[in-house]
Amino acid sequence: MESEPMITTETAETRVIAPGAGESLRVMGDLITFKLRARDTGGAFTMFEGLVTPGAIEPIHFHPAEDETFYVLEGVLTFLVGEAWREAPAGTVVYVPRGVVHGFRNEATTAARVLCIDVPGGLHEGLFAALSELQPPTSPEEGAALVALARRHGTEILPPPAA
Repeated sequence: MESEPMITTETAETRVIAPGAGESLRVMGDLITFKLRARDTGGAFTMFEGLVTPGAIEPIHFHPAEDETFYVLEGVLTFLVGEAWREAPAGTVVYVPRGVVHGFRNEATTAARVLCIDVPGGLHEGLFAALSELQPPTSPEEGAALVALARRHGTEILPPPAA
């Protein structure tokens, strides 16, 4: 039986990122720290750490051209994947293939830390840079502008579920 060839990224170089290091952005109240950007991995993936504040809610959305993997490092997050909400304590891995509706929230009273890997790299980088310039929307018009901005960066934000 033949083994499949290993895929490598020819333009990537070895990197060692120290704890606490990386480029950080404040995105809708949460701190995002890029550990590896697409330029570091030959476009293969982007890796970032998110510090998710208590009460934070990531909008329900999907990515038509990007797979996303979350690893909860500290705290507890509640993830929507498809149609089911699942509690994800520290140590949980959540893999979301492209096109699958997802989102998460921090229902705890303490911050959570999550490591995220996006494949291929780069799509979240532009979105986070644009979002870092904005405050959370406070009106329907601002919400609509946020949805349009996300769409330009390969993310489709959906309306929140009915209560």
